Amino acid sequence: MTFAILVLVALVSVAVVGGLAWGTLRTVQRQRERLAASNEVVPGVPTSAPVAWAGSHDPEARLHRRLREAMTALRSTTAAMDGAGLDLRVELEQQALALDDALVAVAAASVAHRSQPLERITGAVEQLEQAVADVAATSADAAASRLEAVVADVHRQQVTLEEIRAQLDAPSSLDGLASPSEAAVDPDPAASSDDGASPSPPPGDAPPPSAH
Repeated sequence: MTFAILVLVALVSVAVVGGLAWGTLRTVQRQRERLAASNEVVPGVPTSAPVAWAGSHDPEARLHRRLREAMTALRSTTAAMDGAGLDLRVELEQQALALDDALVAVAAASVAHRSQPLERITGAVEQLEQAVADVAATSADAAASRLEAVVADVHRQQVTLEEIRAQLDAPSSLDGLASPSEAAVDPDPAASSDDGASPSPPPGDAPPPSAH
């Protein structure tokens, strides 16, 4: 009887410990899921940006948060809820996602190759923020004509995005410098002379003196 009681107590203890461990794991998992969701630029679309960017002061992290805040403002704008405004919202969200991916790629590049693409991405983020502000400032009466102008700006922005992608695909040209292996070496002017003079023979091959 005593042995059965000990077995029962042991089983209950294992069940309690297992339940606590499972609960702890679920809590940690939910916290990670919430952090990942809060880090998304567009809700429901996973981002490659690290969770650490939520509080980092690196320029890529700050631009990531600006994209996220711009998209939050866009979703709260009445003009972006239907019709032409909804189409524009989709375009702006796609551009924000593309810029976010570009930021992740820049952060993974060497420091020497970051400055130029980062500068262009910063300008693109500023333009996207301006587009969101323009949509938010659009009244119901002026919505159609104003949104058309914003759409035109967004389409021009697409060219910038494509150029940024091209830069990231060719890191050796990011700073406008040739790689060391491609650097040209100036030829020796004396070696390339075309004045018709015969080259001097090597010291060891001088002709013998003529006999007298």
